[in-house]
Amino acid sequence: MEGVLSRRRDKTIAVVDVESGSAGVAILSLGQTGARVISHARISSGNSSEAGMQTVALSTALRSAAKQALEFAALAESRQPIKEVYAVLHAPLVHSGMARASRLFDNETRINDSFIGQVAKEAFASQSTIEPKHLLEAYAYQIELNGYETNRPDGKYAHQIDVTAFFSDCDPELKNALRTEILTAFPASSIVWRSGMRAGLTVLQATSQERRCVTVFVGSNDTYVTVNYGDHIVQCSVPEGSKTILTKIASANTAEETRAFLRMIANDACEGEKCTAVQKNLAVIEPELARAFGESFGPLSLERRFPDKLVLVADADVSTFLSQLFSRIDFTQFTATTVPFSVHVISAVELSPWLSMPEPMDTSLSIASALVNIERSTEA
Repeated sequence: MEGVLSRRRDKTIAVVDVESGSAGVAILSLGQTGARVISHARISSGNSSEAGMQTVALSTALRSAAKQALEFAALAESRQPIKEVYAVLHAPLVHSGMARASRLFDNETRINDSFIGQVAKEAFASQSTIEPKHLLEAYAYQIELNGYETNRPDGKYAHQIDVTAFFSDCDPELKNALRTEILTAFPASSIVWRSGMRAGLTVLQATSQERRCVTVFVGSNDTYVTVNYGDHIVQCSVPEGSKTILTKIASANTAEETRAFLRMIANDACEGEKCTAVQKNLAVIEPELARAFGESFGPLSLERRFPDKLVLVADADVSTFLSQLFSRIDFTQFTATTVPFSVHVISAVELSPWLSMPEPMDTSLSIASALVNIERSTEA
């Protein structure tokens, strides 16, 4: 009887994860013991850079991914209705920023959510990074009382409160198109909008990683770099992604064969002419990629050098190669300590306290799915 009651309390939620070259959907069972992936799918949207065509392509990819995920969920005999969807959108589909504001009191004053909200609004009003009318999300990312950061400020006393607000905006046409697809696939559901940057920050905080870092999100066709200094962020993009890298090293191999060879190379088990050819191609493109990233890092680091912690969000097949790439001595000119980046690859293992995955799922969709349980746990 206890097992039956527990299952009845479980809630089924859909997670949508959209980047510039693909759309992914996961169906989660969220219960008292955590979140479990029931099914998932990701569909490529091609490489359209024109805004109108990209919106159509992403909408089509999302429609197909949702259909597949729902079909797989039905095969798993999941019959719970889906009434809530988390939609996570990544740069450059969204633009994010941070701003800081402070308030001083004459005496030690009891801090509550109302004070925090007021200061966060002042911080948001001071920025010019995003369009308020296109706002996707806004929240108090960091709160300090009397100069000390705290995760639970409500009810504490302080004479000074500092709030760093995080916010993102999104093109309304794209957002409306994605909303239409979501509500078609999951009728009558409520949608919680999040940026990929916020999802990453939340996961880093939950896994006790340093949030003041360089985050490198490797998409299908492009890579997006965000430097988080704690009180503000700077961003850039590099026109190299997992697909372009695989294409350059593939030779005559299929994408799946190339991924398999990359796994062999990562495990130091490369054998045969085809694998050796891929390994040689990697050696050729590594300095090219280092130069491409260096040219993008340079302008960003002129005002302030980067933290030396780099968090890599990439599919497992390319993460080992990219981790080695960003550990190169070439990048020491951009770090505050003038030492190579200390690279941390977000893995399924560290997400396991918040997400159970019976089978492997791509890193971006895994982070978006873990975000759901992390936020629910925080609210509880």
